[in-house]
Amino acid sequence: RTHKILSSHMDALVEVSEALLERENMDGSEIREMVFGPEEEVSEETDSGKPADVAAEDAAAEDIAAAEDTAAAEASAVEE
Repeated sequence: RTHKILSSHMDALVEVSEALLERENMDGSEIREMVFGPEEEVSEETDSGKPADVAAEDAAAEDIAAAEDTAAAEASAVEE
């Protein structure tokens, strides 16, 4: 289920990761708007009992952290 959510929002996740590389800081509402759009409300609960938007936000945060790690590793490799 997580894979499906991440795959369906891949463009938004890339947008969020690029924004974080530029600004380094975003609040949850900004991320939620980039992933789900400005007006979409998600109230469905996931298997973990968390609302779907919170679970997706958690998953997006993990994906962003991985992207940041990759970017840092690439930057480090370029410096060497």
